[in-house]
Amino acid sequence: ALEEQEKTNGSQPDEASLTKVILDYKKTDSTTEDDVLERNAFARQDVHWTPEEERALVRRIDFRIIPLVTLLYLSNFIDRANVGNAKVAGLATDLHLVGFQYNIGLSVFYIAYILVEVPSNLLLKRFGATLWLSTLVLCFGAICFSTAFIRNFGHFMVVRVLLGIAEGGMMPGIAYYLSTWYKRDELALRIGIFVSAASMSGAFGGLLATAFLSIKQISILPYGRWRNIFLIEGAITIALAGLGYLFLPRSPDKSGFLQERERVIAMERIRVENAGLVEEEKTESDLVFRAFFSMTNWICALCFLLTNISIQGMVLFMPSLIAGMGY
Repeated sequence: ALEEQEKTNGSQPDEASLTKVILDYKKTDSTTEDDVLERNAFARQDVHWTPEEERALVRRIDFRIIPLVTLLYLSNFIDRANVGNAKVAGLATDLHLVGFQYNIGLSVFYIAYILVEVPSNLLLKRFGATLWLSTLVLCFGAICFSTAFIRNFGHFMVVRVLLGIAEGGMMPGIAYYLSTWYKRDELALRIGIFVSAASMSGAFGGLLATAFLSIKQISILPYGRWRNIFLIEGAITIALAGLGYLFLPRSPDKSGFLQERERVIAMERIRVENAGLVEEEKTESDLVFRAFFSMTNWICALCFLLTNISIQGMVLFMPSLIAGMGY
C-alpha cells in the first residue's frame, strides 16, 4: 500500500498514512511482523541500537527504579496495615472504641482509597512521578505520624480517611510510572516485584511493631505504647519520601542517571512500543469512557477484588485472630 501511494503521488508517505497502514495491518495479522512494521514506521531513522545495548539499559533502569518504588510501596502497605498490630496493643481500648467502630474506621479508609485512584493518576501525568509519588509518600507518612496523637473515635475516622486519600494513588501510580520506562513484555515481572512488597509487609510489619512496642513509651505521646508504632513508622516513611524526591527520575528524557544516548534509546523504544504515542498524550473523555466500559478491565477488577478480600483481611485482622487464640 505504501509503495502504491509513493508511485501515485510521487512522494514519501506521511506519518498519518503509516499509522493507518499499521492499524489496518493489526486487524488482519498478529505475527511478529507487526512489531517490525511498527518499528519501521515510527522509529527515528537516525537512532539505532543493539540488543546488548538495550539489555544493559534495562538493567540500569532496574537497579535505579525498581528497588526504590518497591521500598516506597512497602512503606505504603506497612503504614496501612499497622493498625492491626496497634489494636492488639491497646488502640481500641485507649480510644474507647465500641461495637463496630474499629471496623468502620477500617472501611472508610478503602472508600477514600477507591475514590482517589483514577484522579491521582491523572495528576501524576500532569506533575510527574518525582513530585507526585514522593508527595503522596510524604503525606501518608505524615498522617501515620499524626495517628500517634489521636484520642477518640472521631480522630480515628479522620486519620483513616486522610490515609486512604494519600495512599490511594500509590499502586496505580507506580504501575503507570513503570509503563513509561518498560515495554509491555517487561512490565509483568517489574510490577510483580513491587507488588510483592505487600507480602513483605506481612513479614516485616509484625517484627517492626514488636520492636517498637518493646521501646519505652515516648514522653511526648498520650498514654498507650501502641502509639510508638505510628510515630516511628511515620517518621521512617517521611524520610523515604525524601529519597523519592532525590532519586526517583520523572521520565526517561529527564533522567540524570542516564547518559544522552541511553536517554534517547529509552525514549525511542517506548515510543515505538506505543506506536508513536508520547508520554504527554492528553487524556480525552472518550478514552476514560472506553476504559470504564471495557469488559477486560471489569474482569481484572473483579479478580483483584477477590484477591484483596483475603489479603487485606489477613493483614488487618490476623494479629487479633492470633491474640484470640492465646498467643
